Amino acid sequence: MPKAKRPRAITLSKTKKKGHVRKDFMISQIRECLDKYSNIYVIITHNMRSSVTKQLRKEMIDSRFFFGKNKVMAVALGRTAADEQRENLHLLSNQISGNCCLLFTNKEKEEVTRFINSYHGREYPLPGYEPMDTISLSTGPLPQFSHALEPYLRKLGLHTILDNGVIQLLKSYDLCKIGEPITAEKAKLLKLFGHQIAEFYMTVKCRWFDDTFEIL
Repeated sequence: MPKAKRPRAITLSKTKKKGHVRKDFMISQIRECLDKYSNIYVIITHNMRSSVTKQLRKEMIDSRFFFGKNKVMAVALGRTAADEQRENLHLLSNQISGNCCLLFTNKEKEEVTRFINSYHGREYPLPGYEPMDTISLSTGPLPQFSHALEPYLRKLGLHTILDNGVIQLLKSYDLCKIGEPITAEKAKLLKLFGHQIAEFYMTVKCRWFDDTFEIL
């Protein structure tokens, strides 16, 4: 009998995974910044979005933000005294946890903390966000939406029908409740109805400068 021609997995030992390439690139970029900037900050972020990070980089064009995996950023700086890239830098590295980023800058501490603490605004919430208010929809017409959107609204959980080309909400609906984590469907509805209930802001956690580490 002829042998079955089954597909065989071929290992390309010389091919490097894209994930490793990105990690290596970030590590090299962070280490290059050690020679360009005198201050490094760990910044805690809350409800950040890509649009906000882009704006941040524009407003601090003479500084450098790194938003990446905590482990990769920590490795780049050195996690222990034995592998740290500068003296006492492992102390800063050990503070990298949760939602945070690194800021490399030559600006004075007072200017940095003032800017970071004042940088905040409103955003649409992501699934899992716990709102501080309850927002409800009352029954009646929803003229702000095209009739073509009615099936989508129904799919997201609203009780709707079309009446002479106008979407009608047949049953009141809570878009969110105080302290109740938002579902993926409700996050989409809040965005459709224009409710930016999440606040993005940042806080300065710690700083490294001239081989010195300090908690801020």
